[in-house]
Amino acid sequence: MALNPPRMFDSAVPQPFPTETFILRRKGIRAVVRNSDLSFSEDGEIFVSTLRIVFLSSQVSNGVSGFDIPLANLSNEKFNQPIFGCNNLSFTLQPVNHYLYY
Repeated sequence: MALNPPRMFDSAVPQPFPTETFILRRKGIRAVVRNSDLSFSEDGEIFVSTLRIVFLSSQVSNGVSGFDIPLANLSNEKFNQPIFGCNNLSFTLQPVNHYLYY
């Protein structure tokens, strides 16, 4: 997961990668992130592409304007449809390995 993905021309659309195509955009989404280092809840929009899921907050708070999640790093994904409550997606995200190149 990467925080604060770049936007196109300071708009509400994320900057695509060269081979990426956005296939879905939904407004009125609440994202809840919980892990050992970071925990927050934000409202905004979600974009699903051929490579990643991008969430852009409607307001910047705590220095976070959004995040993106590479689809290749998702596992244990589950689409939940409770009787009472909103549909939601839960998953485990594997960390991206960082390598130093000299």
